[in-house]
Amino acid sequence: MWPPHITLLRPFVRVEDFAAAAEVLDEVLREYPEAMELSFKMHTVKHHDYCTSLWLVPDEESSDKILALQESVQAVFPQCKRSKYAF
Repeated sequence: MWPPHITLLRPFVRVEDFAAAAEVLDEVLREYPEAMELSFKMHTVKHHDYCTSLWLVPDEESSDKILALQESVQAVFPQCKRSKYAF
């Protein structure tokens, strides 16, 4: 099972490029000095007695914050913009 997460880049950078990517991300993320406060609503779908899907959907303000962060990160990793999903 996947832990809770938000995908900002897809495809990901290669493992051998992680150190360099971390340095670039560090510079970009310094523009965000405070932790972001985000709000989500929980949605569930019960498939049967032993299987339920759960996901969180950000409210409009939170969605705008996430999209702004995603744009900042994707600007320095243009090769990682192939996702068909907003985030």
